[in-house]
Amino acid sequence: MKSTALLLLMFLCALVPGCAEQETQQTTEDAIVEDLPPARPTYTRTPTPSITPTPSRTPTVTPTGTPSATTPPPTLAAPAPAQKPIAFVSKQRDGNHQIYVMSDNGSNQTRLTTTGSYNSDPAWSPDETRLAFVSYRDGNYEIYTMNADESGSKRLTNNPAADINPKWSPDGTRIAFVSNREGGFYLIFVMNADGLGVKALMATHSSVPNENSPTWSPDGKHIAFSSDTDIYVVNADGSNRVRLTNNTQSTSLGRVPSFSELAWSPDGQHIASSYNRDGNDEIYVINADGSGLKRLTNNPASDQYPAWSPDSKRIAFASNRDGNYEIYVMNADGTGLNHLTNNSADDILPAWAPSQPGSPSTQVRERDGAETFSVPAGEFTMGSDSGEASEKPVHRVYLDSFWIDRTEVTNGQYTHCVTAGKCNPSRSADNSKVNGENQPVVSVAWDDAKAYCEWAGARLPTEAEWEKAARGSDGRKWPWGNSPATCDYSVLDAGDGRGCGRDTTWPVGSKTSGASPYGALDMAGNVWEWVADWYDATYYSRSPARNPTGPESGTLRVLRGGSWRDLSYGVRTTIRNYGNPGATGVYFGFRCAQD
Repeated sequence: MKSTALLLLMFLCALVPGCAEQETQQTTEDAIVEDLPPARPTYTRTPTPSITPTPSRTPTVTPTGTPSATTPPPTLAAPAPAQKPIAFVSKQRDGNHQIYVMSDNGSNQTRLTTTGSYNSDPAWSPDETRLAFVSYRDGNYEIYTMNADESGSKRLTNNPAADINPKWSPDGTRIAFVSNREGGFYLIFVMNADGLGVKALMATHSSVPNENSPTWSPDGKHIAFSSDTDIYVVNADGSNRVRLTNNTQSTSLGRVPSFSELAWSPDGQHIASSYNRDGNDEIYVINADGSGLKRLTNNPASDQYPAWSPDSKRIAFASNRDGNYEIYVMNADGTGLNHLTNNSADDILPAWAPSQPGSPSTQVRERDGAETFSVPAGEFTMGSDSGEASEKPVHRVYLDSFWIDRTEVTNGQYTHCVTAGKCNPSRSADNSKVNGENQPVVSVAWDDAKAYCEWAGARLPTEAEWEKAARGSDGRKWPWGNSPATCDYSVLDAGDGRGCGRDTTWPVGSKTSGASPYGALDMAGNVWEWVADWYDATYYSRSPARNPTGPESGTLRVLRGGSWRDLSYGVRTTIRNYGNPGATGVYFGFRCAQD
């Protein structure tokens, strides 16, 4: 907690224009305690039970055509800039099957699960805040969920059978999964996201049922799955089962080839799968109506587990083409192959984080070129019961949809407003430590922050908008989750010096791992950010439940987010600070919002 003396010192500094030396550090950190169960036996992924092919059904949809020819594997492409994270499973990298997460260019590979038991089959929730997964931690293969930082683990299924392969519905309310709880064959079940209401997806099945790899259509109205060597699609309520493909006996293979590991593209146009038509598993795509089967990979090794990028332009998959399974990514047409992992262990089952509800779209503001993200309308939790008095009470707030800038306004952007005669120059314009073109503009008063946003065709965000954009709808303590801030996520004083050892600000967007649920960066640390509201320490006790804009009047303006001079506690999503509107400092900056 901040001491009374420190709060008073911060207050006095904020009243003085040009004050740039006072620290706003907090030293109390929330302890994270992890309960690690004893190690469990390694589990081999449940094999597909052998089945006797059933007689061909008359397909409702026209069967697929002949696969198109492919060209030899392309040269590895240059890694792409990091965007959405990819979860994956690494076998034996740390002694067992564990879930990892990495940026989608292969950087920042981090172990996510820490229990000694088997953890596999990761699947992101639509809002990217939680993962469903399979674990053997309680002596059986069950479905669990956890926050994206592994906190908040919850067991959803509890059955002597094996429950595997969970997949979230697009609205986040249901989870489809595969289980053999009704006998020796695997069937698809659906349950509520809290684990209640478990039921078989379909009331009737084929004579030798074996349903695998459920994948939801983007609108949540259908589920595709593999069964009896073919791809089927069914309404989300289990009705109207339709066969999309019509596999027949292969003379060269002496068997019927089969599809597995399905993935419906986010744009709804295609279904990717692993298909062993030519003797080994390769990645294929098929149109959502069953037409246009196309082979994407052509390698003597096995290519499996396709996963689409949120924009449907790329596919991640696992391949053992280099001796062991690694994660690769390619364009949706099979070109542009790139190696993401390179480890002596097997890396499999990639799961690409989805776009946020209401925010798959971004826009670039014409006047200043700022990239902005859409934040959907809805409720969120504001405040903290474990923070300062001004953060209490915790309350629910509804906000209309709005746009928030991806980063703080830079010196380069702000200079254009000064040149246009609409903004006063920064008081640190000649300070080489903070005046880099891509560093956040600092030493600007509240009035100039407001003037800039209006010049750019935007406005300052309200305090409530700022907090929702920072923490999302799940009440997280920091933009990335509930793990305390470090220099992996934020520009702060992490114990090794202010500004992560640089003793100044960093270029905006440097800490991509610290992105908020809606894609905003630097909402923890770098610079305190002016928002539109007047400050009142007791405002939360009377704040309206819909679209609050702060007190009608006051003498101080709200600052949010912490700075490069603050400790982890001081860069939480709920921390509130304040300053005289005319005050400036090398830790005061801002970003803009739009309706």
